[in-house]
Amino acid sequence: MNVAVFSLIAVIGGWYLLRWMRTISTRSSPMPHVEFDGDKSRLRYARESEKLIARGYRDYLKKGQPFSMRNVVNHRRPLVVLPRKYLDEVRNAPQHEMSFPRFMENLSILRDVGGPLITDELCHATRVDLNRALPHLLKQMHEDCLAGCRELIPECSNWTSMMLYPLLLQIFNRIGQRVLVGPELGRNEDWLDLTQNYTTSLLQGTNSVRAKYAPALRWMAKYLERDVKVVYKQRQRGAALLGPVLKARLAARTEKLADSHDDAIEWLIDEYRRTGRKVKAEEIAQDQLGLTMAAIHNTAATVLSTLYDLVDHPASLDDIRREARQAMDQHGGINRAALQSLHHLDSFMTESLRMHAMPEVTVQRLALVPKTFHDGFRIAAGTQVMFANRQLNHDADVYPDPERFDALRFYDDPEELNNKQHHFASVSDESINFGGGFHACPGRFFAQDVIKLLLASLLVRYEFKYPEKGQKRPADMADNLVVYPNVTVPLLIKELAFGDISVSGML
Repeated sequence: MNVAVFSLIAVIGGWYLLRWMRTISTRSSPMPHVEFDGDKSRLRYARESEKLIARGYRDYLKKGQPFSMRNVVNHRRPLVVLPRKYLDEVRNAPQHEMSFPRFMENLSILRDVGGPLITDELCHATRVDLNRALPHLLKQMHEDCLAGCRELIPECSNWTSMMLYPLLLQIFNRIGQRVLVGPELGRNEDWLDLTQNYTTSLLQGTNSVRAKYAPALRWMAKYLERDVKVVYKQRQRGAALLGPVLKARLAARTEKLADSHDDAIEWLIDEYRRTGRKVKAEEIAQDQLGLTMAAIHNTAATVLSTLYDLVDHPASLDDIRREARQAMDQHGGINRAALQSLHHLDSFMTESLRMHAMPEVTVQRLALVPKTFHDGFRIAAGTQVMFANRQLNHDADVYPDPERFDALRFYDDPEELNNKQHHFASVSDESINFGGGFHACPGRFFAQDVIKLLLASLLVRYEFKYPEKGQKRPADMADNLVVYPNVTVPLLIKELAFGDISVSGML
């Protein structure tokens, strides 16, 4: 063996030895591992993980002790669920130590399936620009909401059975795309079709690759996996549709024409230029698809979930319908003041979210460096941590009588000075439905407004009930740490006899 080969082997061997020694020195502290007895299939973990989290919450988190559980994405890297005593340290940790974007990349294997990454530009566009623009976008959002209801909900003077989720999805997509891509594409049927179907395609690709490919081989999926190829084709289609609009927008800026647009295309252009990134249609389109993925499906599912609860609580439905009419009469239709006066609706939405939160876990982070917490507990670099959101929502020490649906649990009396302690988009130690810290969901205020817009629009015009007498809310459906309302159950819907009079300023 010549000297060069021997030296190379020695260098490689030394590198692996150094990695092994560093791993040993930065191992996570010991913790209990919670797993199923018997069937440990990937499908069972996808469908029944809430049972494991409930057991871990009861046996360990309530006693201040973390636990680990299987990670369906990478079995060698268990997920670590932390007790609330570490919440401040995780949500306030700098991003170069504890990263939410990197967590989502790993969880959803975004790089392997061609999904949109959570970029700094995308976050800024949502956290800063969208929230700044919301007050003056509200009028357009309201008009798009009404147009969607008129065009997509058929005439129903008699009780009519409808699958509401597809309708809600289309309405929300119309509202959202006008905000994201403006008038040029906001009504373009090709773009609307792409954005409505993209999330489903990405989830199918992600699930296929998780099930079929070992982590080290997932890079091959874009060449071999049909579902992943669909995602890449949709990326190309998005760039092709957005390209001419982007070119015209950039030309208008060069010629210093008056800029009347206030949408995510403009916000992303500004942020790309501020950070020195070249503005490309492919990348702007990916960011737009990322914003769509984060907003449209979850918002539509939240409205459906709230409607199920409203049908289950008819007295609250009547109170909220009356409140919405009064708000429109008092404020001349739907505007910012009217939305802020919907206290009963806000409380009901918040309670519905508490009872039926979609994410089982939130405040997720990937540790980029080893971290030691205040009490000496350690996690190694590469550890994925999270907090048990749904279990917190049903903790009797946090919410008295947690299994009872209390429509006024979060009601803030408008006559009291100390109001607004709770609202739908709140984040706190007791409410982490939208995460926490710098990466608390930046679009939650947009979601709050658009959900109220649509619910108010629907409730003042339509009645709702289940098809069968005595029927109650259908059981939720779980899939990989996310719990959705059952979208396959129809509701009966009928126009209120006095709707045209009561909502003349609205519909």
